[in-house]
Amino acid sequence: MTTNTQVDLGVRRGRRPGSANTADVIVFHARAQFARRGYADTSLRTIAEAAGVDHTLITYFFGSKRRLYAAATDLPIGPDHPALRAFLASADPAPRRLTRLFFALWSDAATAEALSAIIVEAAFQPDAVRAFGQFMCDYVTPALAGTAPTEALPLRLAHMRGYLASIALQRRFDPDGALAGLTVEEVVDLAEPVVRHILTAPMDGAAR
Repeated sequence: MTTNTQVDLGVRRGRRPGSANTADVIVFHARAQFARRGYADTSLRTIAEAAGVDHTLITYFFGSKRRLYAAATDLPIGPDHPALRAFLASADPAPRRLTRLFFALWSDAATAEALSAIIVEAAFQPDAVRAFGQFMCDYVTPALAGTAPTEALPLRLAHMRGYLASIALQRRFDPDGALAGLTVEEVVDLAEPVVRHILTAPMDGAAR
């Protein structure tokens, strides 16, 4: 889900001020600001101050705060991302592979900031949440072939994302909490049985 900012966001053409990686620097700091402050309490000026650029450069590259948010929450996950390569290569059962993928993404600084920004603003920026859900479906659904019942699969995946996100947020924003001190494999050991139940248990009466 990588994004070429100048192509995908319709940024103006012409001579670009600043260094070649100015847009990437802005996106990096925007992720952190949106994740910590939320969309409403984050301004282009505070992002510009954190990035060490003039705020007019943000308008030049992205046009608006909403477009910058879209770029900041576009998960920087390509086919060569280590977590995704490990997920696709693993022979572990699907629930464990999916649990490890989720927490491995949260252990990567860039994807963790993007995921935090998505979840913090879930109620106000549903497009970002849907984009993350689509990413999960693109990789999760094939991985579940022959493992999980197909009944109510969207509901199962939504339940799984919500459960894992609650653990990830506690680990990220409560550094003194019991979950924060666990390694990725330890938190996978903790969460995988619940994920397996969510994905495989009968769901009598559930919406299909």
